[in-house]
Amino acid sequence: MSELNGQMALDMDDLLGASAPQDDNWGYDEEGHLLADVMDAAGEGMVDPAAIERADTLAAEINAIREQTRGVVISAALAIGARLIEAKNLVPRGRWIQWLKANVDYSDRKAQDLMRLYEAYGKKTIPQAIAEMDYTKAVALLSLPEEQREAVAEKAAAEGLSSRALQDEIARLRAENERRQTRIDDLLAQAEAKAREYTDYQDTAARAIDQEHEAAERARGEAAAAADTAEALRLELAAVKTGREAEAERAGEAVRRANDVTRENRELKERIQALEDARPEPERVEVIPEDVQRELERLRARAAAQAAQSGEAVIRLRDAYRRLTDEFRGLAELLEAVKAEAPDEAVKYAAALQKAAAMMAEKFGGLA
Repeated sequence: MSELNGQMALDMDDLLGASAPQDDNWGYDEEGHLLADVMDAAGEGMVDPAAIERADTLAAEINAIREQTRGVVISAALAIGARLIEAKNLVPRGRWIQWLKANVDYSDRKAQDLMRLYEAYGKKTIPQAIAEMDYTKAVALLSLPEEQREAVAEKAAAEGLSSRALQDEIARLRAENERRQTRIDDLLAQAEAKAREYTDYQDTAARAIDQEHEAAERARGEAAAAADTAEALRLELAAVKTGREAEAERAGEAVRRANDVTRENRELKERIQALEDARPEPERVEVIPEDVQRELERLRARAAAQAAQSGEAVIRLRDAYRRLTDEFRGLAELLEAVKAEAPDEAVKYAAALQKAAAMMAEKFGGLA
């Protein structure tokens, strides 16, 4: 059909889309046939049976034309919509409405509906239920999502919905779609909020993990430093222990030498006393024998030398004792410091020091 016929079909849309008269008691039976015993429209007697037959024939022809025109209406609308789109791209900007009025006598809204129809169905196979609809209903369906249009069109055809009823159904579906979309939007907003919350939680957890790693690194560094300090203290204590042992050995040697000197002094004194006791009585011996005098002087000189040597040893012993006590105090302070930093190490060193003290006590105990 030409575009002219399509335009004529669009203009006749309201007429062709109308259903057969359904007024109550108009003279039709339940199947839509005129009753033979009904008065004619003017009330002038019974209707001629030939007229009834002709009316039925006309009704069948009208229905056939209407069904044929349904598909033509939508096809023509699509053809016009395609040409309107092309024309709009050619008409200068701002002149579109004037062009419509001057050339095709369409309102902007009517042109928009035709172009929307083409955009919706002109580039693919149009569903049969929509192709058989009248123009007004097809345009009304455009307000629904594409996935709902065919089902609604089939329902409208099956239930014989009028344009008004179809508009109500479309309004109901749109309201339902809006409620569904609102729910979807709410769920999406909740999901986004949960996602942000989870992202924040991940960020917080990542920062906490990083902080834990940093703390662990610091702890490992501090542990390594503490281990180095403990090793240094251990070496220092070992050196102190070695020095103390050497000092104790020297002190013990000095004590032994002092004891030897004391013993020799005692023996010399005893010999001197024995020699003096052996001298002759003065009244009987006027001169001490020369050999006795020499031996006595020798012993006295030796005793004096030993006495002097004994004094030097005592001085050295006192110095060693003083150094030993000073080192002991320093050692005690070091042990307290180790106790604060590494209690387990302090216990080990305390036990070692007790053992060293016991060894010194055992060595010096025999000199008392």
